[in-house]
Amino acid sequence: QGGKKSWEGHDAAEDKLFAGVSKRIWNKPSFKQFFDLMDNYEAETGKAEEDTYEERKEMSEFLDTIIATPVMKYVHNYLVAKELVEPDVMAFKKMLYQMWFSYYRRESRNDSC
Repeated sequence: QGGKKSWEGHDAAEDKLFAGVSKRIWNKPSFKQFFDLMDNYEAETGKAEEDTYEERKEMSEFLDTIIATPVMKYVHNYLVAKELVEPDVMAFKKMLYQMWFSYYRRESRNDSC
C-alpha cells in the first residue's frame, strides 16, 4: 500500500483499507454491545467519569460475549501456551477488564475515574 515514517500524519496508502461495513454487522451481539459502551465515557479531559452499575454490567456482558468467540478463545489459548495468562477464563476476563476499562489520569486528578 505505501510506507511512511511514524511521525508523518498523512495516510500513505493508495487504496482504502475497506470499502464499507454492512449494516448486518449490528446483528452481531459484540458490535451492538461495543457501540453501547461508547456513551459510558467523557470525551472531554478534566471532567470526572461516572461509574454506574449499568455501565459495569455493559462492560461485563461485552467481555462475556467476546470471550466466547473463536478469536478470543484462540487468543486466550495462545497466551496460556506462552504462560502469559492463567488458564482460568474468569482470570482472563478480569485481566481484559482491567486493561480495557480501568480508568487512568488524563489531565487532572480523577478526570477519568
